[in-house]
Amino acid sequence: MAGPPSCTVGVVLALLLPSTFPFAAVADGGFSRAPAPTAPSFAVVGYLPEWRFGWEPDRWGSVSAHLSHLILFSLEVTASGGLSALDRFPSPAQLRLAQEARQKVGTRLLVCLGGNGRSGGFGPAVGKKKTRRKLAENLALFCEQHGLDGVDFNWEYPDQASEWKGLFHLLADTRAAFERHRMAASGASAEDTRRTPVVITMAYYPDGQQER
Repeated sequence: MAGPPSCTVGVVLALLLPSTFPFAAVADGGFSRAPAPTAPSFAVVGYLPEWRFGWEPDRWGSVSAHLSHLILFSLEVTASGGLSALDRFPSPAQLRLAQEARQKVGTRLLVCLGGNGRSGGFGPAVGKKKTRRKLAENLALFCEQHGLDGVDFNWEYPDQASEWKGLFHLLADTRAAFERHRMAASGASAEDTRRTPVVITMAYYPDGQQER
């Protein structure tokens, strides 16, 4: 079988817990219409940057067929808990191609926040409960509106104890926001919603080895 296009998606082989993203966390919200995949022993995850969105339809299918999770890279966080750089998100036409391709094989589709040079808003946003919860709510709403399965936090990098604590609370707040939205969308009870897996994975390299 031919592999996916080389030079298009950076593919990472990762155990589900932990993942291999530097300072990254994935919250799988389950808002999409993609078929529910079986639980694999590992995940094949690819980051797709905005400068690669201009693909012909068959290349979306080729990449989706080789991945368990496709992450659209990347939006940014504002200090007030909003989302910025929305022009980096796929156009409606490109998103439709991505959705059609991944639904055929059950690939999960996520949006990334942050990355190198794109993480400046994280610290101020997570420093206060109000802005942190606003960010979590904005993410849940964004994923619901665009049929996404979750969000990848790619904060490069927290460097203070207060920021690590803020990231911890952001993960919890994001999970809670996704559960509220799923419950409202499906009419399920809170207990049923909690039974539906919400995957949050995180890996970090405090010595910076991944940069060498």
